[in-house]
Amino acid sequence: MSNIKLIVVDLDGTALVPDQVPYARFTKEFASFLDNFVANGGQWGINSTWDVQGELDLVKCSPMTSKPAFLMGELGHQLAKIKDDKIEMVEPYTSTVQAEVRQWGEKYWHQLINIITQKCTLQSMHLYGHFFGCTVGKGQVNALKEVITQCADLCDSVVIDSTLDEESPRFSMYPSCISKGRVLSEVIKTMGLSPEEVIAAGDQAPDLAMMDNAISAHPICPENAAQEVKDYVLSHGGAVGKGVAPVGIMDAFNQIVAKK
Repeated sequence: MSNIKLIVVDLDGTALVPDQVPYARFTKEFASFLDNFVANGGQWGINSTWDVQGELDLVKCSPMTSKPAFLMGELGHQLAKIKDDKIEMVEPYTSTVQAEVRQWGEKYWHQLINIITQKCTLQSMHLYGHFFGCTVGKGQVNALKEVITQCADLCDSVVIDSTLDEESPRFSMYPSCISKGRVLSEVIKTMGLSPEEVIAAGDQAPDLAMMDNAISAHPICPENAAQEVKDYVLSHGGAVGKGVAPVGIMDAFNQIVAKK
């Protein structure tokens, strides 16, 4: 095959088909692709916004025989392995990161959330301890821009992601001590791999952290990825696959292998 030994995939928009019913499982084709990769000596993992239990449940519901080497959940907030079909948290990584997030949250969450609730009318809001996300009312893009500026001024250790769409503006933030790059770095160090042996697949801005060439020399994405992700992938030696979500990921993988 090639010297690729680990494939790490995001879920929503990458390994999972948008609007697929049922949604939370790999397609038969993608499951077979991962099984074949393992049969040829490789390993795979998940690195997503989901919690690790949800990731494991998805794997159990999928038509496959292989299991991920690692489960990386909540943007790097959790790291786990599967033992006897159950979650086993990897320590001291998980406890260390969760302590950092807790300390950060005690200092900043109240102030940051106050900024957005005072400036915008929220349609929905989610706070998970490590992550805050919301949608705001139609026509509040300018107010949301002010929120972004004020939050960044207050705290230089917050990661902000927003969609400035007049119809449905969205906003999310989380502490910079968690990232998909940090958790994947821990995994490849544990596995004794080099970046040249790793493929990272994603579709949105938070995935860029694990696509850093110092972590993964082979970033890939499907054609439905955000434009900034496609631009990054193409300028960093990766491949943009033809097809949506897992179809595109499989095509991009084949492009990388063909180069080797």
